[in-house]
Amino acid sequence: MESLEAKFPRLVLFRPVFFKSRTAIIALIIAAIFCQALFAQNYNEGPATMPRLRILLWSLIDSDPSVPVETKSGDAFYSNSIREIKKLAPYVFEGIIFGFDFDYTPSDKTRNVDEYFELNFSRENYQSHKDFAKHISYEDGFFQDNALYCWAEFHLTDDLYKRVSRKYSISMPKTHGRGSGKVRDGEKGIENAFEDAIKKAIRSYAQTITKNKPKEITGTILITGEPRIFIQHGQYFVEGDFFIENMDITDYTVF
Repeated sequence: MESLEAKFPRLVLFRPVFFKSRTAIIALIIAAIFCQALFAQNYNEGPATMPRLRILLWSLIDSDPSVPVETKSGDAFYSNSIREIKKLAPYVFEGIIFGFDFDYTPSDKTRNVDEYFELNFSRENYQSHKDFAKHISYEDGFFQDNALYCWAEFHLTDDLYKRVSRKYSISMPKTHGRGSGKVRDGEKGIENAFEDAIKKAIRSYAQTITKNKPKEITGTILITGEPRIFIQHGQYFVEGDFFIENMDITDYTVF
C-alpha cells in the first residue's frame, strides 16, 4: 500500500495574490511576538516520528486592505490572523482526512424548487471532532507582504493513519470546483469559498452521471490535491480537486 507520505508529500493549500509589500521592519518587530503566541500550543503527544500531514496556511494581517497596517497598534497586527489560522486549520484537515457529508437540491424553476445545499463534517468523525485541533501544531511562521504564513501539521495517531491509508487506497472519482467568499468575513469567508467550490464540484460530477436535473444529491466528498486559494476584488476564491467517496442521486418521478 502506498504510504501517506507519498500521497501527501506536501499539501500547499494557500497561494495568495499579494498586495503591495509592507516594511520589513514591522514584520521583524512582530515576528517574535507572533511565534510565541502561535507556537505555545504545539502538539506535544506521541513520538516525533509519527506520520503527519503538512499544509501551508496564510491570513491577511489587516482584514480590510484599505486600512494601513502602520496605523494599528499592539497585537492588532497579528492577533486576528492567528485566530483565523487556528480556526481554519482543523476545518481543512477534517476535509482531507474525513471529508464532508453533503445534501444538495439544485434549483429548478420549472418545478418552483429553490436551491438547497448543506455541508457538514463527515458523520464518520462525529465523536472526535471536539478533540481534532489538539493534533495540530504550527511551525515556521513568517510574514510576507501583508499576509501571515505558517505551516500547520496534523499528527496522525496510529488509528487515524490506518483509517486515512485505507480511505485513500480506494479508487475514487475526482471532480473539480471553484467557489468564492467575502474577504471581510475572515476565515468564514474562506470556508464559504470552500463550500461553494464543493457544491460546484458535486454538480459538475453529477452532470456526468445524469442528463436530467436531479431532485436531490447526497454523499461524502474529500479535499484532495493542492487547492488554489487567492483574492480578487474583495473575494476569496478556492479552486481545486475533490474526491467523491460516495454519491446517491434521486431523480424526480414522472407520472
